[in-house]
Amino acid sequence: MPKMEEKETPCSWSKRSQSCESTENYLKAILEIRSSHSRCRNVDISRHLNFSRASVSKALVKLSKAGLVKIAEHVCASPLKGGGLLRS
Repeated sequence: MPKMEEKETPCSWSKRSQSCESTENYLKAILEIRSSHSRCRNVDISRHLNFSRASVSKALVKLSKAGLVKIAEHVCASPLKGGGLLRS
């Protein structure tokens, strides 16, 4: 009988570095931040959980791959003389 592939779940990312509890903590932090602000940035989560921004970024990528969060990249645009846009 062929071996079935084990599907990755949010709690099986990395047994040593992430757990179901940390997944829940990230999701709760996102909900709490979104309830009081119109946006939730990596730095907001980092401050809320007292984690480094790099750790938050890595965790968000994993949460995104697990289908638990959607990561949106924003471009800050400012009007320039002549009607062009400056991307920062």
